[in-house]
Amino acid sequence: MPKTTYKQAIRLKCFDCGYDEQSVGTFLQQIAACPCATSCPLHEHRPLPRHCRKDGEIVEDALNAVIARLHEIEERARERDRASGS
Repeated sequence: MPKTTYKQAIRLKCFDCGYDEQSVGTFLQQIAACPCATSCPLHEHRPLPRHCRKDGEIVEDALNAVIARLHEIEERARERDRASGS
């Protein structure tokens, strides 16, 4: 059995903790919007879309754009649910 790398272990932890397949957005979008910044020691190392990191550092503008996009998708889903009477 091959060893799990640190990167894989962090990804698996984030998947277990923060991904909800019933919610809108991709895994990376949901993890980018992870609210555990103060409580999770892995928060700075969480998987993010590639354009959200440059030279190992988080690009705040790109990260904020991903989070804003996820919120837009969530809002559209809520509006669609309200319109359909769910």
